[in-house]
Amino acid sequence: MAVTSRRGDIPRMISTHSLSSARSLAPAAYRRWVLGGTALAVLGYLVVTLLEIREVGVLGALTGRNGMLTLVCVIAFVIAARVNEVAGCSLALFASWIEIETAFIGSADFPSGALLILPVLVLAAGLLLGARLALWLGIATIFTTILTCSTAPQLQTGFTTVSLYWLAMHTIAVIAVWTLLALCLSAFGRVFDAMKAHEHDLADTIRFAPDGILVATRGGTVVLANAMAETILRRGQPDIVGRTVQEILTAVCGHPVQLDAMKGDASDTPMELRITSSGSATMHIEVTWRRMERDRDQFLLRDVTPRVHADRRRRDMELQLAHAQRMDAVGRLAGGLSHDFNNILTAVSGSAEMLRVEKNAVERSQLLDEIIAARDRGAALTRQLLSFARREVTQPRVIDLSDHVRGLERLLQRVAGDRNRLRLELAPECRVRVDPGQLEQALVNLVSNARDAMPDGGHCRIIVERVAGPAAMARVQLHVIDNGAGMSHEIAQRAFEPFFTTKPRGQGTGLGLASVHGMAEQSDGTARISSRAGDGTRVTIDLPWIDEPTTRVTPTVITPTQRSGPQSILVAEDDNGTRRVVERILRHAGYVVQTAPDGNSAMAMVDDLSLSFDLVLSDVMMPGHTGPEIADRMQLVRPGTPVLLMTGYAEEQLSELMAHRAGREIITKPFSADALLVRIAGLLQAAGSPLPR
Repeated sequence: MAVTSRRGDIPRMISTHSLSSARSLAPAAYRRWVLGGTALAVLGYLVVTLLEIREVGVLGALTGRNGMLTLVCVIAFVIAARVNEVAGCSLALFASWIEIETAFIGSADFPSGALLILPVLVLAAGLLLGARLALWLGIATIFTTILTCSTAPQLQTGFTTVSLYWLAMHTIAVIAVWTLLALCLSAFGRVFDAMKAHEHDLADTIRFAPDGILVATRGGTVVLANAMAETILRRGQPDIVGRTVQEILTAVCGHPVQLDAMKGDASDTPMELRITSSGSATMHIEVTWRRMERDRDQFLLRDVTPRVHADRRRRDMELQLAHAQRMDAVGRLAGGLSHDFNNILTAVSGSAEMLRVEKNAVERSQLLDEIIAARDRGAALTRQLLSFARREVTQPRVIDLSDHVRGLERLLQRVAGDRNRLRLELAPECRVRVDPGQLEQALVNLVSNARDAMPDGGHCRIIVERVAGPAAMARVQLHVIDNGAGMSHEIAQRAFEPFFTTKPRGQGTGLGLASVHGMAEQSDGTARISSRAGDGTRVTIDLPWIDEPTTRVTPTVITPTQRSGPQSILVAEDDNGTRRVVERILRHAGYVVQTAPDGNSAMAMVDDLSLSFDLVLSDVMMPGHTGPEIADRMQLVRPGTPVLLMTGYAEEQLSELMAHRAGREIITKPFSADALLVRIAGLLQAAGSPLPR
């Protein structure tokens, strides 16, 4: 606290602090000082009185000046000890002053000792009783000295220049001592008031602090608690002071609280606690700890209940926003999917209706081809939905990316259209591990987007290159570049978002680039896009280079000579339409088919050893028992009998069902009749069963 003053304030300040004394500056020690000084005066006069007894006798010594002063000092000591320190101190100082003045008056000449004794007496009076009382004592001393010098006969006969000199020096000494005393007491008073004000400010700061403050000993016993600590802990001072911090926190929290984690000089990580009590709302607090001086520790209790509630409300609002965004995304998805699936269903339903009335074999064949093509478009759309979420059941293998892209050149040129020129720049030895079907779909999506960005024609480049680096760090990059309209930075940042599309509502699902991004991540790679409005677009798929030979896939070929007898297949499928179609395909291929409409029926047929079948074709998810459970049961009661599982589920859900069941054979829906028959024939051949004629 800064203490400032102006010249006009000095008299006022001296007046304000003129009563400052040892009693106001050090009240705790004042009583000891007064009693000690008074006792010392009693002892001094008592010694002098005892010495006088040898010269004038007991009666003369006790009735003499020193005897009377001894009695007065004894009375002053009793008053200071029993009644009032100031009164006792004043009486003792007055007695000493009377003794000194009496000795001075009775002296034959001016005593030079008065230069020291009387100023010291003034100083003592000022320190013990204040500057104002010391002033009156100094005035009385000077006046008495002048009066004595002018009236005492023994001094008048020898009153010389030397006596005047000593008188002047005595007066100056008394005035100087009092002046210095007054200035010192005034300065001490100002400093003392500043310290008291600072202490009051600190006390108020602690008292009105918004956080609870506990000051404890190193052993953890609380010695001070502010008002906010009482509010937070819901305890009064008697229930806080004198108890340990751990004991208090355990009581208010209702469970043991361990403060051993708070070690060192400070705990920067707050401990979060929850205070609960009957009839009161739950309060959340944070406890931090600091080491203080004088073997003290400070515990700071902060009420964070509003912040906890705000965080909870913020999380609720974020969930609501995310839900709204999901609903908006679902709406956009529904619009795009309905458009695409309506087209597919229109083609299927129209072709199916025409089959009823069409008699021409060629026309009927074309209508069937249209239905099959619509099925393929629906399957591709389903793969997109699963791929962008990285949940499609994938079948990755090592391929040379350049060779694969070269094999798709004619398809990609048809996708790009006649008005756009497609150019391939393919580097050798670019082996990657991907699902070829996903890669083909990604390329078709990218070339299709490039075509839409160049309605007036343009150039589309597909570049495959290997980025040099150590074998473990080498990369293969696939770039699809067009010189079309491009897109803004804001749109490019959202391009990979699911359901985000710049096409008119109902003309796109927003899954094209999302499925590209999903394919890249499923293959341990990344996808990125760079574009500027009016300057074309570059989409890059970055994949790890694989130092392995490419995987060759040899399809199973079924020849008529392999078929030598009837085989029985158990088909377990809860969807009636799918079960009837699969049954018709298998019967047409010459197999004996037994069906089960759910998992429980299929499990009962597996356990019935009177029934015989060479293979089980089961859906993964069915009421009752699942396909993997049926497969496990087959290994127990019919070891060696192959099981083929059908699924249209996402990879994540399928992996949960088939945990710890490696080696399962899976065919994903939708599948063609040829694909199903090839997989079944391969499994029967591997098991050593004869194929149907």
